Amino acid sequence: MTGIRNLSQMIINKKLGIVLIIALLVYLLPELLFENTMLYIVGGVVGGTLQEGFKLLGGKPSDYLVFSVWVVLLIGIVFLYYRLQNKLLQYTLIIVIAAMLYVVDFFIFEMLPDNATDYYLISGIRILSKSLLLSVIIYYGLYRRNKETKTVE
Repeated sequence: MTGIRNLSQMIINKKLGIVLIIALLVYLLPELLFENTMLYIVGGVVGGTLQEGFKLLGGKPSDYLVFSVWVVLLIGIVFLYYRLQNKLLQYTLIIVIAAMLYVVDFFIFEMLPDNATDYYLISGIRILSKSLLLSVIIYYGLYRRNKETKTVE
């Protein structure tokens, strides 16, 4: 019995490792090719849209309000990803989640001291944190779907 448990644990670790490597590449390649470009594009589109939306409602939004709404949207999209059964929509939501996870960069920049200047260390922390979050989200979704299909059979 323990041999089967160890084998299933190795398969789980292998799948999670593959997803993590892919997620690292998703965030590392754009960072290497175009330094901080994705951060500016996603931050401008999502953050700028939220700020303009708040301005239309008559308020002057603070950055914390925009980031809070961004995180709530991200959580909602992740729950939607877990609930959907359509593969095309799931893959589309994975791309949206990967883009929305750039909010993590803003939280990392807020936590760092003002004199933090080691670009490579900061980039590594940003890339690793987003990759870990994305891989856990994807892996949990795959694990949950596999578990549901096994109980149906």
